[in-house]
Amino acid sequence: MALAAALAALTLAGPVSAQTSQTRAPANTIIATIPGGGTGITIDEVRGKAYVTGGPNGVTVIDEATDKVTANISAPGASGFTITHDSLHGKVFAVSYNPAILSIIDEATDTVIANITPPGGGNSLGVAVDPVRGKYYVSLEQGFQADSVPNLAYVAVYDEATNKLIKKIELAQFPQDLAVDPIRGTLYVLAGPAGPYTVYAIDEETDKVTATISMPEAVETGIAIDRDRGLVYVGGSGCSNTSGCSVPGSVFVIDERTNKITAQLNTSPTPPAGNENVITEEVAIDPINGMGYAANFHFGTVAVFDLRTNKLTDTITIPGDKNFGVAVDPIRRKVFVSNVIGNSVTVISAGPPKWPRYDAWAHR
Repeated sequence: MALAAALAALTLAGPVSAQTSQTRAPANTIIATIPGGGTGITIDEVRGKAYVTGGPNGVTVIDEATDKVTANISAPGASGFTITHDSLHGKVFAVSYNPAILSIIDEATDTVIANITPPGGGNSLGVAVDPVRGKYYVSLEQGFQADSVPNLAYVAVYDEATNKLIKKIELAQFPQDLAVDPIRGTLYVLAGPAGPYTVYAIDEETDKVTATISMPEAVETGIAIDRDRGLVYVGGSGCSNTSGCSVPGSVFVIDERTNKITAQLNTSPTPPAGNENVITEEVAIDPINGMGYAANFHFGTVAVFDLRTNKLTDTITIPGDKNFGVAVDPIRRKVFVSNVIGNSVTVISAGPPKWPRYDAWAHR
């Protein structure tokens, strides 16, 4: 009963009529540019707030009603690439890269309530939280061998109520970004920047690896889960450890039932010949209209694709910038993109809800 109640609260909480004339703009239209960008971005659609990490001002807080910055939070964990939130308990989690320090922010006051240094230190590129089970996860690597493989690679598991370390899940490859499916109780871990490129599936009840999914190319920071359909969307970052390669941006689709790749779509052209990849940094989905968004760093674009067909439908250019993070508020019908060069956040209309509504089960 407790699990069912928590899932219901997580799914249904929050205002559902928060659209404005701005968000009724045509889909894929840029509607605002906000100072205070960076790398990772997360949106709490229940409270109508966006949080951006990796910028010069710590964690930047944006009020979605006004698209204005309401706070800049100084936090040790704010210098990293990854940030996430827990709508159920009103918390934000930001982790720095080197050294790895996790900062936990109370959304009610937008103040830091805890700073946690994992045992032994190390580097981190990922944090994920399961509000239903009251656990959060931090990816960590400690030390490097001559072939760029870490001496110790693991995911640290913490109790959210006490911030105490529960367990270390050791892995063969350096874990990077993370995402949790609280419905199926599975943690997905992107790993292997030096190869072999891998996505791990981990059972939250046992903290055991249940599947090791081989990926055609490197995967680093882009992962989103459509928990309605049980599909995982992973951004490809090309052959980043192979000199002289050029590949287009890509997104891979993994079926949670089988932990197999079921589709791959290109999200950009191939860049000029040389050693630069497009790099799909982050991926986000809109469960209302059944659309996906992928931030392509090299071209400074956001690729829009249809979850029904896994086909590219549009490309949005962020003028003169390189983007990293992307997040969707399905309630207010907005897409937020964090930009690295201009330290800004671009707000894009997701368009009004389409009818008939995207049916997750019908399009499974």
